[in-house]
Amino acid sequence: MVSDNQNFNRRFGSLAWGAFFILLGVSALLRLPNGTNLFGIGIILLALNAARALNGLRVRAFTLTLGVIALGLGAMDLLRAFNIVTTNVPTLPILLIAIGAMWLARGLRRS
Repeated sequence: MVSDNQNFNRRFGSLAWGAFFILLGVSALLRLPNGTNLFGIGIILLALNAARALNGLRVRAFTLTLGVIALGLGAMDLLRAFNIVTTNVPTLPILLIAIGAMWLARGLRRS
């Protein structure tokens, strides 16, 4: 039997995935500026964890951390797209390295 917590968690996951694909579709159709996708993904992941917390579910450290990183890197890309910030930080490689480091740390911690 599936508990209410599992049902809520699945429902929130489905909503997040739906928002993710809508974001990608809208971004592709409207050709939104660089950083929009990362920024949006960050918001989706943080909203997912906020919904979990507000409903008494466990917040997932991985998606919370990934959301903060995506939000920050997306914001930097957007600021660069509008010439507000002129630094040339490679955000995608940084994001991929951060994700890989998080997975490695998670695997090492379980050993």
